[in-house]
Amino acid sequence: MDALKLKGIALGLFSTVLWGSFYPVSRVLFGKAGEQFDEFFVSFIRFFLGFALFSPLFLTAANRKKTKTALRKDWLPILLLTLIGVVGEGVLVFIANKYTTAARASLMANTTPIPTLLLSWLFAGELLNGRKAAGMLLGMAGALLAVLSRGGDLFSAGTATWPGDLLAFASGLCWAVFTVFGKGISRRYGALLVTAILYGAGSLLMIPVMLVARSSLSVSFTFPVWAGIVYLSVSGLLANACWYRALKYLPPGELGSFGYLSALLAVGSSILFLREKLSWGFLLAAAAVIAGVWLMVGERKKA
Repeated sequence: MDALKLKGIALGLFSTVLWGSFYPVSRVLFGKAGEQFDEFFVSFIRFFLGFALFSPLFLTAANRKKTKTALRKDWLPILLLTLIGVVGEGVLVFIANKYTTAARASLMANTTPIPTLLLSWLFAGELLNGRKAAGMLLGMAGALLAVLSRGGDLFSAGTATWPGDLLAFASGLCWAVFTVFGKGISRRYGALLVTAILYGAGSLLMIPVMLVARSSLSVSFTFPVWAGIVYLSVSGLLANACWYRALKYLPPGELGSFGYLSALLAVGSSILFLREKLSWGFLLAAAAVIAGVWLMVGERKKA
């Protein structure tokens, strides 16, 4: 395995760790402070804080020129990627944590390797061989087994989780589209700059969404809630930027397989912090997830 591929794997793993923490943190916010804030307004805050964090990128003349070129020549891809990969994915996966457990949300959202690999095969010419197909199916089987082996958490109180499960699954489809069709624009303008542009555009697009939803614009949050919102903003932006950077070194289908590890981390965090019970089914699911990722990303040694 060459150095560039290792770099892509390292970036993908870093993104995975950050995303793995997103689900339990969101679940805690909704569980303990859900009545204090409107989910659409909080999503707007997340996107805007993320954009503000990388706004210094626009201070350089070179990046200002790139931004003008991107908005002039690639405004339609930017608009679509923002709608699908920032607003669509970000809002759906966030709201999903209000209606289902962090473990279930993470696993449903991280079914993305299957649509990612299929879209990449159909539109980006990525090879779909037996090894990748086997890894994809094995990892998916592990994710489904983990979903079936999990119960509620300390906030669920026996309520139905299927609405949140469906929202999380829809967010995963959005992310698959984002991963496959965002590779070209990321290479043209740079991962960090593209991420900053998309988050800025996402902040603007959230304004009509909030108006239609008649969102409450209250900011009277407690310090722990603000800390959680800031963490979700910063970690989400860094995860997206590293993910797009990793696309420079890995095909979308291979990179998408890291979603299984993100799910595994989220489930582990849910066990530790949200009182979800560990089971033999989960251990078997973990083994399947790890094996599936290895099959999809690893390479056979040449004779």
